[in-house]
Amino acid sequence: MLSFWLMASRSGSWRQTHYGMFAVKAEASNRKMMKRFRGFGEIFGCRSPKSETLARRLKNHRWAVSSRRKMAVYSLLILTVVTAAPSLLVGVAAAQTGNLTRPSGSNSLLSWMDVRDSSGVKLSDYLFVTNPGGVLESWKIFPWALDLLIFIIFITCVTTAIYVLGFTLSFQFLDIFSTALRGLADNLVSQMATPLLLVTSVSVGAFCIGWLIIRGFHAKAAMQVVTMVAIAIFGPIFLTDPLGDILSSNGLLAKGRDLGISVAAGLNGNDNPNPSRLVPALQVAMADGFGRKGTHEWNFGHQIDKRPGCGAAWSAGVKAGDEDRVRSGLRACGDSVAYAQTNDPTMGQVGAGLLLLVGAVAFLAFSIIFSYRIIADACNTIYHLFRAIFGFASLGFIPGPTQIALIRDVCYCLISAVQMCLNIIFLGAYLSFLSNLYQQSGENSVPIFFLAAIIEIVAIVQLRRMNFGISRANDWLAGRVALAAEGSSSTQNAGGVALGMGTAGANNSMSAMGFLSAASTISNSPVAALVAGRRNPLMLGSREDERDRRNKAWGARNAQLREAAHANVYDRVAAVDDILYGMRASGSPMHSLRAATFGAERAVHMAGGTTGLETALRAAGIRGPHAFRIRSALTDIVRAADGEVLASKPLRSVVAAHQYFERNHMDPEWSRYRLHALESMVSRYVDDFSLGVSLSEDQVARGREYMNNPSKEVIDTLRDETEQQRTLVDADRLRSWIFSEHARRVQAATRWVANDPSNFEAIRRLRAEVDNAATTDQWHKGVNTIGSMLLPQPDSRLRPLQEIPAEYF
Repeated sequence: MLSFWLMASRSGSWRQTHYGMFAVKAEASNRKMMKRFRGFGEIFGCRSPKSETLARRLKNHRWAVSSRRKMAVYSLLILTVVTAAPSLLVGVAAAQTGNLTRPSGSNSLLSWMDVRDSSGVKLSDYLFVTNPGGVLESWKIFPWALDLLIFIIFITCVTTAIYVLGFTLSFQFLDIFSTALRGLADNLVSQMATPLLLVTSVSVGAFCIGWLIIRGFHAKAAMQVVTMVAIAIFGPIFLTDPLGDILSSNGLLAKGRDLGISVAAGLNGNDNPNPSRLVPALQVAMADGFGRKGTHEWNFGHQIDKRPGCGAAWSAGVKAGDEDRVRSGLRACGDSVAYAQTNDPTMGQVGAGLLLLVGAVAFLAFSIIFSYRIIADACNTIYHLFRAIFGFASLGFIPGPTQIALIRDVCYCLISAVQMCLNIIFLGAYLSFLSNLYQQSGENSVPIFFLAAIIEIVAIVQLRRMNFGISRANDWLAGRVALAAEGSSSTQNAGGVALGMGTAGANNSMSAMGFLSAASTISNSPVAALVAGRRNPLMLGSREDERDRRNKAWGARNAQLREAAHANVYDRVAAVDDILYGMRASGSPMHSLRAATFGAERAVHMAGGTTGLETALRAAGIRGPHAFRIRSALTDIVRAADGEVLASKPLRSVVAAHQYFERNHMDPEWSRYRLHALESMVSRYVDDFSLGVSLSEDQVARGREYMNNPSKEVIDTLRDETEQQRTLVDADRLRSWIFSEHARRVQAATRWVANDPSNFEAIRRLRAEVDNAATTDQWHKGVNTIGSMLLPQPDSRLRPLQEIPAEYF
């Protein structure tokens, strides 16, 4: 294999001779093998563009072969699912039962509802008659399976909706817990209605009446007397059987139900309605309209009940649970279209089923919401009756919130009964309208299902609005009665709310804003913080906030951490102070560009870097663009100075600043900032050699000779004299004088340039002085390397250098 690779990489005819062999190899290898081939080429030094192209072609060929293989496998799998799986399913079903006929017997999960149509057929026994096909007609299995799945959901929704409506309108829910509720009420009365509690409550009420008389509120006292007498009269009557007038067959709720059904039947033309018969009649009408007609329209494409004998044949076959009997009955009655539909399932039937399913779901939502409102009204009535037991037994005799609560409970009981009656009228009217709508439908009732779904949605919205208005009327009535019991008028109490009424409605509902306000109050309460172990437990991120708060509290108890928490602020304040100090020491007007640069240089010198320099400059009063450019100029100098091989750090900064100045001295945007940065660095450099040195005349002459003609031998002689300890004092003093003189000359040349930045002779002299100072520093350090930022010495032979004017020293 290796020899083949070497030959292929060097041969010019590799495409014709070896491509086929490599293609076969690539088809049996993997990506790891290709990497190994490429690695062999690298090891033996034979990797070439041709070998790379070969490897890429082999990789593409392998990918193409793999993609074709995957496509073939997926196609075969899909073909198997389409043909073999349905055939296997049909074959297994046929092997188990001999045919695909559903065994007789109803659906036990729905049959207990006992919802029947006008022919006495249970909706739970309904069949969707169709043919799943055989091995040669396996394509029929898909619409057949989808039709059955949708039909199961459809018939479940319709059956449940009709049963829920009948269960609610017949008040069967009251029969379930009426005995338990009446026993609980009797036990509560026996515990509350005691002579001691009654005498105590009456005594408190009499004291309140006497106090009103003493203060001169005779009208309020009279109203309290009338209220207490009324409670004393009606209390024993109510406490004898608190829930008897509500839960009995002739009670308030039953009469409200009968009134609502009678009114609803009268609105639909029934002059002599019987509530006990009207509810089953409505169930049968809904079963025919939603269940029977919908199934016929879906299964057979038309209403088979219109043809003589076909409806009866279908009913008989469904009761027997035999699909073959249904088919034979349809063929016997002469409905060839319906018979053909049972043997040829199509996707059109699936679409019709989905449309009917939408109507069935809307009907189910309609029935559940209306039933909930009626049951909720009955339960609210029972709830307020239980509350009224406390009021009639004792608390109603005490003026104030307890008495108002009794009045409110009585009003709510009456209004809830009226509200339930109105809801029943509303529901009965809609059901009667829908039943008439289905009875008047022709051969095609599918549009009626759409219309019924829209009507049901509208009815749900109208029901919500109606109940909201009744609840507001309930609050208004209870408030007015309570105000009258207190002896107050609407003019005296503009709000129209009695003491103890609060702002909650009769249905104890809460708006979205009210819910959010309550949640916010709970979240901000100390109790919630104590229970949850953190503040605002309902707020997002409360755990992180609590952890951060505890960390801060722990740090506040530690002196070092307290100081460290404000260290950044302290550093910024110190930087601002350094900048202001440098401005004052610059000799320029405060907040001028030169003063700001000197101040920034001092801050950099004190902090050892330019971190936070721009924000400190802004805090010191320097505008944004100037602060940015000053920071950029000083940052460039600090970074470039680190690469210079000089013993004096300030001199390194001077060399870097001088290089950037000459680079941008013709740039109008940066020249001023570079010049002032150079001045500030030279000032720092001079400060390091500001001490004066007294020399003898010979030493001064020797030093001036060196300054005019710098020589490495002079520096080496001074170093040797220092090492030999013979003339240590004189050598050190002369060396110090030379370094100080370099700093003085650099400063004078810088002042000359600052006076006129366009003076080319001054710039040449400044470069010469900076180079002389750097050269002396390198000789003294014993380094012969030239720094990266050090500019070359100007050629004084072609053009002599001008001396620095005396006024700049």
